[in-house]
Amino acid sequence: MNRLKALHECTAHCGVELCGATAQAHGWGYGDILPGIKINTDAMARTTQLVQEGYVKISEY
Repeated sequence: MNRLKALHECTAHCGVELCGATAQAHGWGYGDILPGIKINTDAMARTTQLVQEGYVKISEY
């Protein structure tokens, strides 16, 4: 399977979200990202919610 196709299918089914501040800083809108990815304008609150639900936050630091 094509890697990009697999990535797209995953984003459509896995609920991938992009930080709104990151999108704005790069000038990205829905037309610039893969279909199925949501831009979350309150990513800090969403991150807290997901951690409380048992997800693990992965960061680059």
